[in-house]
Amino acid sequence: MPEKVRSSRKSLRRARLPKLFQRGSSGHYYFRRRVDGKDKWINTQTSDINEAKRLAKAYVEAEANAEGITRSSEPDIKNLADNISRTIIEEVTGKKVYSLKLSDAFDKWTALAPEYSDISKRSRDFCRTSFQRFHNWCEERSIEYCEQIDNELAISYASNLWEGGITSKTFNEHIRLLSRLFIRLETAGVLSRGNPFSKEIVQRKGNKKHNTVGHEAIERPQVEALISRAAVYGTDYRDLFIIGSQTGMRLKDAVLLRWDQIDGDFIQIMPHKTKRSGSKARIPITAAVSAILETRARDRKSDFVLLGLADDYIRSPESVTCKTKRVFENVLGKDNTYAELGSHRKNKTCVYSFHSFRTTYMSLLARQDVSIRDAMRIMGWESVEMIRIYERELEKSRKNADERTLKIVRNIEEFGITVPDCNIKEKLVPTKDALASLIIRYSNIAVGQIYGISEAAIRKWLRKFDITRRKRIESPAFTAAEIAALRNTLKNIA
Repeated sequence: MPEKVRSSRKSLRRARLPKLFQRGSSGHYYFRRRVDGKDKWINTQTSDINEAKRLAKAYVEAEANAEGITRSSEPDIKNLADNISRTIIEEVTGKKVYSLKLSDAFDKWTALAPEYSDISKRSRDFCRTSFQRFHNWCEERSIEYCEQIDNELAISYASNLWEGGITSKTFNEHIRLLSRLFIRLETAGVLSRGNPFSKEIVQRKGNKKHNTVGHEAIERPQVEALISRAAVYGTDYRDLFIIGSQTGMRLKDAVLLRWDQIDGDFIQIMPHKTKRSGSKARIPITAAVSAILETRARDRKSDFVLLGLADDYIRSPESVTCKTKRVFENVLGKDNTYAELGSHRKNKTCVYSFHSFRTTYMSLLARQDVSIRDAMRIMGWESVEMIRIYERELEKSRKNADERTLKIVRNIEEFGITVPDCNIKEKLVPTKDALASLIIRYSNIAVGQIYGISEAAIRKWLRKFDITRRKRIESPAFTAAEIAALRNTLKNIA
């Protein structure tokens, strides 16, 4: 028998509850164990049989856990020791023992997750705020420890979160954070319970089912009006809007555009949003953008193309973002810039913002039937979702193109011709029965006139059907009316 199987069976035998025996009618209960090669009587210090069983069980389980210490790595010894002491206390007292408070869980998770320090401050703030929301919900229900969070509570919190009217995206981000936290704590041995926020327990929300709002594309007159309005704030903002509208870059990438990212006739950047994945965007430079670069290159004083605006953004990103929003509000109106309140949507979800230039750029690529591979290279996409969105734009563009070309072609007057009727006489083909009845009354020449063929052709048909004329018949020539009447008669017979 393999060693692994033998040791497993040995552990099962040793984990069984030992036999209890009592010293005297009202004495303490004992059980035997093999310690250091000798039999020893273990005194439970109680005459209550149920309490003695609990103590014996706790002893055996602690003994089994202790066996694992010698096979464990150094960091696991403390966890095993904690589990042993917790098991004994729970068995003796009959009460659950919790170790990690919710108030300490977030800090514990950040200490165990090295990737937390790599994310932006904004993302770290979101993580802390999301967990604080969960912590507050638990406090309202007198839940103090992480071990108290079971599947039912996780589902209940997810329902409460969704009923708060947040978007599908925000809901999924909240739940994913809690899922990662519990997985990390379990992996580190801090918690023994599984992940109550896994996908199998708490379902994620799909965007299509809940009427989410995206950025709309902008028509050319609106783009020109936006650029004119941005010029009120100075040349930096004017050039920013031109660059954004003609490259499709996100606001941060456009504001912090550097000279070393200009590669001949292309702008090659690693977008800030996707820099962790390493994806790059290679964007062709238009004539308008080229003119801006040439003008600014003459007075180059920094690594940034938009020097003053880049400094403002580094100091306060919100100030630049607010000004760009104000431009859209002034040109398009607040009512058109934001979507109406939805059941699972923020009150002020932007329909038009600087990001709309990116949506517009994508739709323009689709109108030119640019392939998905080339669009990915230009836009620097990394997600499958963006590829699907572009595919939908391509289909929409092709459908619009079909409608336009169909309308154009149907309106061409030269194609409005009159189609003449086809007056082709239906050919009457001789049959065996028809020929057999005709040759009794008419000559081969007359039968040929009926069928519109020669006498020689009639003779061939007779040979084909093996019909023999018994006597020679002479018949007068038919009139056209007589031939038509005979033909109709033959058609009806056929």
